[in-house]
Amino acid sequence: MTGCLTPFTYSFAEDNYQTAEIKFEHKNGVLFVDLEGQTTELPEKSYLSSIVVAAGRQFDIRVYVYWNGPGEGNRRRGIFRCPPLEAGGEYRLRFNFKTTESIFVKRIIDDGKNTIVLERKREIADVAGYIFGRKSLNEITYDLVYTQAIPPLGNLRKNE
Repeated sequence: MTGCLTPFTYSFAEDNYQTAEIKFEHKNGVLFVDLEGQTTELPEKSYLSSIVVAAGRQFDIRVYVYWNGPGEGNRRRGIFRCPPLEAGGEYRLRFNFKTTESIFVKRIIDDGKNTIVLERKREIADVAGYIFGRKSLNEITYDLVYTQAIPPLGNLRKNE
């Protein structure tokens, strides 16, 4: 495939519900599989960057948690038990893992203490101070909402 992929947001919420959005941190190892058995249909040359869900209710999201290192491909498919989200909230789901580094190789520490983390976006306007000689107008931070432990990933073959 050539060219860039376009980010796509898929809505699982009915029009009459208050909603929240969950972004998947692909660079931090979380890929969406399904929401309580419902999958997505993506436009050609796109990838799923986020989903919109009904706010105020708990649900299960099936995800792949993965790590690609030199000569290895680690991943695990599992269920993330998402707590009720606030209407209008923007959230991100990411894989929080520890690594060990040597001069040539960075590897994940697969000790069973790695987690999937749900965080809510908080935007702070008019932050005082300057960044590279320009006044910073907005700063985006995230507040921790929920953390879920995952079992050790284990070294899996690429096609599993």
